[in-house]
Amino acid sequence: MTLNRYFLAALVIVLSWTTLCFPAESEVRTFFQKHCLTCHGAEKPKGEVQLDTLAEPTATGTVGKTWSRILEVIESGEMPPKKQPRPGATEISNVLQLITQAMAQPSGVRPLAL
Repeated sequence: MTLNRYFLAALVIVLSWTTLCFPAESEVRTFFQKHCLTCHGAEKPKGEVQLDTLAEPTATGTVGKTWSRILEVIESGEMPPKKQPRPGATEISNVLQLITQAMAQPSGVRPLAL
């Protein structure tokens, strides 16, 4: 009986955490779908950058370098290209903040997975 209580408590915590994390994932995914995946999706990704299969944000290793570069090109206005529809300043600020926050989380505790 006690084991069931612990299991239920753990399940509630996990479900609460997942519910709280989904909006951030959804916002970044929506931003990428709207502004990035036409050129950096599954079919012939430009610059060898394929965002639809990129691992969750981290600050370390090769994946961390890729996410850092994504932040740089979005923040500088280099991406999306000027020929494409441009996101507004608020939209850019929000997605940069969400990615930065996700990268700052310790390994295995990231609230954002793409």
